[in-house]
Amino acid sequence: RALPTIRLSYPKMAAVAGPCGTWPADLGPSIDNPAYHENKQWDNFGCANQHNLAAMVANPSDLEQPRTETAAYTPRRSIAFQKYSKGESTATTYPEADRAKLSDAAK
Repeated sequence: RALPTIRLSYPKMAAVAGPCGTWPADLGPSIDNPAYHENKQWDNFGCANQHNLAAMVANPSDLEQPRTETAAYTPRRSIAFQKYSKGESTATTYPEADRAKLSDAAK
């Protein structure tokens, strides 16, 4: 006797942009295009930007609602506050040997 199958489903968001390349009207100046001098957005305006944004988004739900803030890194903040209250520079200092050092990754 078989047990009934249980199916679980979870919604998954995806950042997807529509297809590009639909140009119902000529964009350039011509006798057949009297609307050339109108200031309006054309079809597919920003299509490449939309596709690139969709490709770069790590978590598509961030486009709907931002994530909550994470806690601050308290040890670094405490050091910066202590230096500031003493009147010292809060910038990170690097040793003289590491300044203007070129990467050796290509060697």
